Amino acid sequence: MAEQNKLEDVPSDPPPNTDPNHSINIPDSGTVDSVAPPTHGSKVDEGEEKRLGFFGFGFGWDLFILGFFLLGIPWLVGAVIFLLMICFNADMRDKYGYLACFIGAIGISLFLDSIERETCTTKCFSQGVDFS
Repeated sequence: MAEQNKLEDVPSDPPPNTDPNHSINIPDSGTVDSVAPPTHGSKVDEGEEKRLGFFGFGFGWDLFILGFFLLGIPWLVGAVIFLLMICFNADMRDKYGYLACFIGAIGISLFLDSIERETCTTKCFSQGVDFS
């Protein structure tokens, strides 16, 4: 019984604050303190976000589209920009356009390599060149 009395004597909750001067500082929803500062890359206001250049697509997507008409050369430019994007202050919203150029440059390189190998193999065997 003595042990039960000891446990019952210890209050589980702290006593309520009876000081009338005690106040809790809770900022209002309209104050500056309650608004979190904007982080890098976050939208603060719709009007402040810059529009992407080149008809709103961005430079990467325009290079990708031009690559179909200019034999894939713009894809190589976009691939280089994609690989060096860390050094440039490029807009990260345009990252996927540069990625598409990078994939297109790899595809056109593989395609041209297969054509070159087929052409070389045909010419070399027709002339009777021995590879051993």
